Amino acid sequence: MKQKCADVNLAGGYAVLKDLVGVAQYLLISTMRVSGIESPSLLEPDSSNCFRAAWQSPHYVDDKLHRRLGRDEVSLAINSTDGRTQNQLHIHIDCLVPDVVRTLREVGPRLGTQWVPLPVRLRGHVYSAIRIDDADLAHTDSLRCSRRTPRNAASRWAIRRFC
Repeated sequence: MKQKCADVNLAGGYAVLKDLVGVAQYLLISTMRVSGIESPSLLEPDSSNCFRAAWQSPHYVDDKLHRRLGRDEVSLAINSTDGRTQNQLHIHIDCLVPDVVRTLREVGPRLGTQWVPLPVRLRGHVYSAIRIDDADLAHTDSLRCSRRTPRNAASRWAIRRFC
């Protein structure tokens, strides 16, 4: 089945489309050939900031759910090399389930600015987490696709799953 894009931003280097999986899950896909999160091309100075674009895209999820989610109820997920079925970078944009939101609200304030294992499992899986002091992900060295000088803003946290 062919999917229609919800947004195509060639200047930004991405497209957004509704995932075939999930009620409200969307995918932000790099328009450049990028195999995955481990690709060195993501650290090139002129690469697009796909994480920022994904972080600014939860309105698609909101629209599907007919309600506005809090920022701590939205997830960005990227499959590990072992967990992917495609060889093209894409970021899953979806809502978090309530028990994960509660857990992250509990442990999130204790997170630092370096990746560390979460002290608890989330739905049976081991994750690492980091606090992000950049509310719009415009300048976040540890997650973004291009290098810029970090600046402080409201704290957030991110998680990544180890498969």
